[in-house]
Amino acid sequence: MTLYIAIPAAGSSSRMRGCDKLLEQVDGLALLRRQVIAAAATGQVLGVFLRNGDFRRREALAGLEVPVHIVPDAEHGLSGSLRMAARVCGPDRDLMVLLPDVPGIGTTEIQTAIDLFKSHGCNRVVRATDPKGRPGTP
Repeated sequence: MTLYIAIPAAGSSSRMRGCDKLLEQVDGLALLRRQVIAAAATGQVLGVFLRNGDFRRREALAGLEVPVHIVPDAEHGLSGSLRMAARVCGPDRDLMVLLPDVPGIGTTEIQTAIDLFKSHGCNRVVRATDPKGRPGTP
């Protein structure tokens, strides 16, 4: 199975009162960079989806070998990134969407989701739950 991990990062952080949550430092790294590194460590193909002209987020990814795709309709919110991710992913790969603003998700959690997906014959949507089975971050 070839899996494509899409990291939608074209949002404007409008609820952050002028701050960019994806550039906030977590473990000494910009959150976006940290999440891209975690996804890359799974060995899967991945891409980051940014809005046009977002030089600060692109700069946060400097030195990482990850494709960056510009979302032409980012003003439509997450749906614009998901449409673009589906096109880039193509029909021959399975698509995982990794929300970049959840610092509690690291390589272990991403790999666990991948393993669960594979264990179900790659035909189910896997959703996060806590140890008691309660729904978590989608």
